[in-house]
Amino acid sequence: MLPDPYRSHYTNVYSSWTSFRWRFAPYLSQARLHVFTAIKYIGHLTAKLEALQILYFVKATILDLVTANKSSLGNYADHATNHASTLAKVIVGFGAIVIVAFLNSLLGRRRRV
Repeated sequence: MLPDPYRSHYTNVYSSWTSFRWRFAPYLSQARLHVFTAIKYIGHLTAKLEALQILYFVKATILDLVTANKSSLGNYADHATNHASTLAKVIVGFGAIVIVAFLNSLLGRRRRV
């Protein structure tokens, strides 16, 4: 029976990839840890900024209710526009938190080989 010329090629490629993986495994794992930590810190920072944004939104709404000039309808329209844009920023921020949490869960999974 004649030897298969491709079998030895694929075996060599697999063994070279395996040796590369074992040789550089500590560095790859350290890089993944740095990426994971960076995403975690970005998530914490985003959450803190969004909490401040929500507090600002509540404060501005309360101040507008207390100090609004009831004779001016244009003033109400300006306040409504400001609050709508602030609310849109809050919604986009929560979307960013969800995306960061999803990426965090993807990178945090352990794969068994």
